[in-house]
Amino acid sequence: MKLTKRRLEFLEHLTRLFREEGEAVHYASVAESVGVSKWTAYDVLKELEKAGLLARSYSVNENETGRSVVLYSPTQAACEMFRPVRNSLSALADWSTVREQVSHIAEALETRSVREAQRRILQASPPVEHKLEFCAWMLGGLIHYMGKMEEQLQEAVIEVTFEIKQPEVLLAMFVGTVSGVVLRSVGKALDPKMSCLVKQFHECLAELSHEEVQVMAEYLRQRIEESFRL
Repeated sequence: MKLTKRRLEFLEHLTRLFREEGEAVHYASVAESVGVSKWTAYDVLKELEKAGLLARSYSVNENETGRSVVLYSPTQAACEMFRPVRNSLSALADWSTVREQVSHIAEALETRSVREAQRRILQASPPVEHKLEFCAWMLGGLIHYMGKMEEQLQEAVIEVTFEIKQPEVLLAMFVGTVSGVVLRSVGKALDPKMSCLVKQFHECLAELSHEEVQVMAEYLRQRIEESFRL
């Protein structure tokens, strides 16, 4: 389907809001962002849904008992339309953008259950072809899971994270350890797709440049410091 300039504008605004908040977006938020009435936004978003670019979901309205509100999330096809290609870390501005997005999503997930968090991680995770961005998202998601671990296990992971000097070993250890603990602790609550993403992380890690791996390791340490207030 060929999008009109107007529909493309709405889709771009919704995709940006979704990435900033890490969750499905209410049409009223899109209306405010674009500068139109909420009914106009709702009509346009319905058309984008029919085109396969948006997915609809519902959430309970806390202000009205028994009422639910309509929310929209961009599909993979929509996300691809607004995803810049990042092949290396040579453009540090791109890396800064990735870090900000992942950090914002991780903060939004802090109060979520494991099941809800993994659903949103799977929704927003970049395609594996964008190796650097994909790995950053995986680290952000696993840091969230780490917050659900027993305090003794958290302390052990944190200690090892700052003891290991080799960045490749650090990243592999962190992902393997945290994902393993999550598998044992939440069992069936863990989506099988998450296990697949962990495998893909290790495959991507082997293909990153030495510079990229170093920056990723530093990013991991910084996120842990921020998340656990070290």
